[in-house]
Amino acid sequence: MSSCWNPIFFKDLDKENQTLLKRYDLKNSLTVSTQTLGGIQVTSSTKVFKPKKMWDYSSNLNLAYSPNNAFNVSGFYTSNHESKVNLNFKPSNLKGLSLGLSAGTKPFHVQPSLSFRNNFFTTKAFFELPKATLYLTGATGYKNFTFGTNFKANLKTNTFSLFTSAAQYKITPKLILNAGHNHLNNIASLSLLSKYNKQFSFVLGGEMNLKNKSALIEVAGSAKLGNNRTVKGKFDSNGFLTLNGKSELFDNISLSGTSKINILKAKKLENHQVAVGLEIKTA
Repeated sequence: MSSCWNPIFFKDLDKENQTLLKRYDLKNSLTVSTQTLGGIQVTSSTKVFKPKKMWDYSSNLNLAYSPNNAFNVSGFYTSNHESKVNLNFKPSNLKGLSLGLSAGTKPFHVQPSLSFRNNFFTTKAFFELPKATLYLTGATGYKNFTFGTNFKANLKTNTFSLFTSAAQYKITPKLILNAGHNHLNNIASLSLLSKYNKQFSFVLGGEMNLKNKSALIEVAGSAKLGNNRTVKGKFDSNGFLTLNGKSELFDNISLSGTSKINILKAKKLENHQVAVGLEIKTA
């Protein structure tokens, strides 16, 4: 079985498909990051973006010290909305096990976590205090089939805020069928992902709200033009066309642009969105 299936977390199920269909950032942004290597690895990045009238910022600082891959301090995050710190510990004598502890502000919370993966299944759990929120996710598979589920529940109120399942079947290495169901909202999804090669990907997907019988169909594609240019596009049955492009101008500088156009109301400019992003990396 280990030779037939690569263990993944639930969030990795359908990941490439969802990247094509969902992940478009419509915020003007400037990102600056720096990295130094050594016994202690330091990675920092600052992102400034202007979603509406006010400028927001977020900053990440990652310190990684891993003797024998046993210990990793991964992350201090701050923004004008919250600050957060994460600690990770990987026991060298227990392969696949990872323990974590994170704390954040606004509101204050503490979150211990545990994850484990081997050649048969992967799982992750965390418990957030003082809200008493439990999150559990897991995935398993055999040969070309993978299945996973996750849920989040508040143990104080005995209510679910998340409960989803997903399945994936690799028809061929380049043709993948994905299915999912949001049990709380009763929304079912189905998509077919085709990877022509490392440069081109295409997906046809749709979801149906089984409560009100409404449906949404999406077509998306991605192309890598050489080593430093990527373009993506998506069109849905509501008439929205989204285009995204990213180009590396120099080794450490990249420029991206995203636009979302309402084809059904193309004459009204307020129905369209455009955003640009500049990313600068310094060593």
